[in-house]
Amino acid sequence: MIQSRSYSDVDLFALARRINTPIWVYDTDFQRIAFANQAACELWGADNEACLQERDLSKDMSVTVAERLQQYQVDFFVRDAVFNETWTLYPNGVPTTVNVRFSGFEMPGGRMSMMCEVVGQNVQTTETLRSTQALLHTDVNIALFNCKGDILYKNPAAWNVLPNDNSTLEQLFLDPQDYYKCKNVWEREGESRCVTKIKTSLGEKWFDLSAKQCLDPNEGENALLITAFDVSELKKAEEIMQASKEEAESANIAKSEFLANMSHEIRTPMNGVLGMVDALSETKLDSQQKRCVEIIMQSGENLLNIINDVLDFSKIEAGKIILDPVRCNIKKTIGNIVHLFGPVATDKKLTLKFEYEDKLPEYFLADSTRLQQIVSNLIGNAIKFTKTGAVIVRVSGKVSDNIGHLNIEVEDTGIGISKHKTSSIFDKFSQAETSTTRKYGGTGLGLAISSKLASIMEGRLEVVSKLGQGSTFSFKVPLALARDKAPIVKSERSRRREPSKATETNEILKTSHAKKIDSRRIFHFLIVEDDETNRLVISSFLKNPRIRLSFAKNGREAVRSFKVQKFDLVFMDVAMPVMDGVEATEKIREYEQNAGAVHTPIICLSAHVAKDDRRKFLEAGMDDYLSKPLQRHELYKVMGNWLRLQKSKETTKSKEDIAFQKSKNV
Repeated sequence: MIQSRSYSDVDLFALARRINTPIWVYDTDFQRIAFANQAACELWGADNEACLQERDLSKDMSVTVAERLQQYQVDFFVRDAVFNETWTLYPNGVPTTVNVRFSGFEMPGGRMSMMCEVVGQNVQTTETLRSTQALLHTDVNIALFNCKGDILYKNPAAWNVLPNDNSTLEQLFLDPQDYYKCKNVWEREGESRCVTKIKTSLGEKWFDLSAKQCLDPNEGENALLITAFDVSELKKAEEIMQASKEEAESANIAKSEFLANMSHEIRTPMNGVLGMVDALSETKLDSQQKRCVEIIMQSGENLLNIINDVLDFSKIEAGKIILDPVRCNIKKTIGNIVHLFGPVATDKKLTLKFEYEDKLPEYFLADSTRLQQIVSNLIGNAIKFTKTGAVIVRVSGKVSDNIGHLNIEVEDTGIGISKHKTSSIFDKFSQAETSTTRKYGGTGLGLAISSKLASIMEGRLEVVSKLGQGSTFSFKVPLALARDKAPIVKSERSRRREPSKATETNEILKTSHAKKIDSRRIFHFLIVEDDETNRLVISSFLKNPRIRLSFAKNGREAVRSFKVQKFDLVFMDVAMPVMDGVEATEKIREYEQNAGAVHTPIICLSAHVAKDDRRKFLEAGMDDYLSKPLQRHELYKVMGNWLRLQKSKETTKSKEDIAFQKSKNV
């Protein structure tokens, strides 16, 4: 028990004992009353001062209130603080609410206690009492500041957080810019909110802070009410999540770049393999040798399809697939794909049918390349997994509000899929059965790619199947109706799946283009390629008495050659040592402009097949693009197009010169 004799003998309390207003001194360190006048004893329900001094007030005091009273001691020491609050006392366990003014009182020995005096009316409404208790016990930091930024009031939670100094509101902000942004808003709109770092007694912390203009209830002056939630843990978790996201994105980008580079590295030697096989097919071969060449060619094309699948999937996962919708005839587009697979189905003695609903319009806006990719995959799989019977391709749907809701179905009588496998059939690296991979081959990426592409097109892939009886894959997709007709654009993948008849196709292309090119002229081409095998492939493709070839092993050599010789066409590789094809093209275009030279077509040769890559090459000044592995007929087609264009320009120039000469003669 605390000895109270030293307090009762103090003359200072003589006057207080005669006052009818309840006055007492609370010893904060021991949580007991050190002095109380008679009015205070009656308020506390004690017979006399000694009885009241014996009470342990901590029994009826919450931890929050105890901490708050300890906090007040600091203000009493640091500054001569006086507070007015509404308290709820618990004399003998019965709540009594009073308005109290309290200030610091120095005890003998220098310890600080609290002198309390009841002021004003003691009666408050239930709502006021509860709101007061909520304010005192909440974990939310609540503080009131005057217009200068000086603190007027802080609830217990704010006491624990805010520094025990004279810091203004502006000084509490770690970032002054955040303060001024917030201040500008509350001055303009009356309130504002921000997430910012605040200087606290526990260090720097993140807070979700709200500020609202109001009036100080004591003085009636303008004030600012601040409410702040500690979001440091949430911010930390957010930063960890963001770091994890960035790490995952970096890993995904690195994976995509790796796959793109690997695709490039594989395509380059594949250009040599397929190019040499193509050249070999043009020589005299016996039946067995021809069969070997066909197998090599087919295997190479299969490998190329696998490379394309892996590259496509990596681009999809990296979010780099961008749709390019154009007006296209859906009936003809899908019909052409079905026709393309006709020889394959015939070889397997399968019936391949195509049905297009009569009432369904034919022209829609769609990314024809991706549409063909999905449908080709479905038809290819249907034929691959069907031994006998038929594959039927159906297109049906309806149009509403100029949107066609199409359903493209591919039905087969093949091996089917077991029920427990249909839910995962569209997952990457997934096939119906493990044995399927061994028997039929494939990467297990085709349907995964098709499913993701369908999703990008706001459509979906579905499957209904029964093991041993066949499957029906449905591609449901919304496409905008297009009134105008447009040419069909064949995708690179579709072209690569065309039946290989190299000799026949090449002869036709040679003949058709030869007739349109001046047979008396020798054409001079510059081949810029660092790989010797690829130079040999292009040489074999362009072996012709009317074509003269010059070679450069890097971009620097190409620029040098271009400045001293005239070329009709330049075939420019992209990835080369010393100077790459993009930089070389830019320097050639710069030279042409400065020298006033005629524009020479530059055809890009690259194993980089992404649309972004192609766009970059064309923006650098290249005129056309050929992807590796090179195909003879594609090379002839591009070559013929540009030579005819050059011929047309020369003819026009010649006519202009003749006309000019005639005008001079006149």
